[in-house]
Amino acid sequence: MALNLDYFDKDLLICNTCRCGFCRDECPWYMARKVESASPKGVMEVIQAYREGVVKPSQQLLDRISWCFGCRYCKERCPPSNLPEKFNARVDPGGAVKVLRYELRKKGYTMGKSAETVNNNVKKTGNPFGVAKKERAKWAEGLDLKKKGKRIFFASCMNPLMGYGETILKISDSLEKFGMTMERLSKLTGILEAVKLDRVSAKLLKGTSKNNEKYINSLRNSAKVLKKLGIEFGYLGEDEPCCGSSFYTYGDFDSFESNAREVYKNLKERGVEEIITLNPICGGVFKNYYPEFIPGFDIKVKHFVEVVAEEVDRQGIELKLDNEMDIAWHDPCYLARYMGVTKEVRTLLRSIKGLNLREPEATGNLTRCDGGGGPEIICPDIAKGVAEYRVKELMDTGASVIATSCPACVMMLEIGKAKNYPDVSIFDISDIISMAL
Repeated sequence: MALNLDYFDKDLLICNTCRCGFCRDECPWYMARKVESASPKGVMEVIQAYREGVVKPSQQLLDRISWCFGCRYCKERCPPSNLPEKFNARVDPGGAVKVLRYELRKKGYTMGKSAETVNNNVKKTGNPFGVAKKERAKWAEGLDLKKKGKRIFFASCMNPLMGYGETILKISDSLEKFGMTMERLSKLTGILEAVKLDRVSAKLLKGTSKNNEKYINSLRNSAKVLKKLGIEFGYLGEDEPCCGSSFYTYGDFDSFESNAREVYKNLKERGVEEIITLNPICGGVFKNYYPEFIPGFDIKVKHFVEVVAEEVDRQGIELKLDNEMDIAWHDPCYLARYMGVTKEVRTLLRSIKGLNLREPEATGNLTRCDGGGGPEIICPDIAKGVAEYRVKELMDTGASVIATSCPACVMMLEIGKAKNYPDVSIFDISDIISMAL
């Protein structure tokens, strides 16, 4: 369990010896800032200097490493080194960043008001937006889903509520007309406090219902697809816990461990043996981080795509669209690099008659981040620019539609398309499969 920087001794040695910089040019934050210390290579130099006492702990240091998205591009891009074999491994700058965030938070520094509000909301209400559990579970009304089962569908707190995040980021367009950027606003008050999302009002709920609708439809489509394929599963409804991803992202490992242990205990007591999720962030957290904190973690974790691809192949089901579509596929970082799901997506999409798959330049394990992953709350202006760049790259394929499978990615692609591609539709893969099935 990587709770201190000693865990990264080998990574720091490899990175600061080789100094190749292959990770740098495609790092979303380096692309946005063009500041060496914002690159993975630069961050590893800063962390080494911190360990040697040259760089002192400070709020400025924590602010700088808050830029990292945690997209893992740097780890995937890290080439084999020319060091002895025992050191020949990919380094993990993003992992080291999260541990340094943890150390600095323990010393009293803060990730900022917005990040702290997100974590406080999770502690109070079980979701980052501070919405009541009953509201979060409304998406399943009328689907007649079982309340329990050895296999459960984990809806997550993001899919039913991501319309709130989209609303927050869209506020920036109005503010910019008055010379107030979201980045400046977040530094002054914290974005979430600015719209009082920790105390969601009926007016705000009504105002964001349209944005929430597409995320809710994707959840409903995924449940309908699973049922149509004959896959048995339960849904915990209001009792579904939060995986706690924001705790890990923002460096609060103590809260993450406490939450993870409680979630695991809850799921085991209910007899859960397997989780199916449409949200690869939750899937990646369960698959990668829970085993770090819970010895013997034994619940299987699969993404919706994996389950559907297996079942469609097993049953020999034909998938067909009524109207032909040219689709650009965006691999979410958490789906491709955390859950390792890339082949299944392409097998499934290419099997659909009437669907023409268009691949962008950066794809598969080397997918380019779209601006999500946590920093969109801390520095939304930068995240928006990253999203716009990714949307352009996807549209340069000649596709007319963009598809992905992550609520945070859908949100950021919606933000990224607004300026130059306002009429482009963004679909979750569950929507595409539902149409084809």
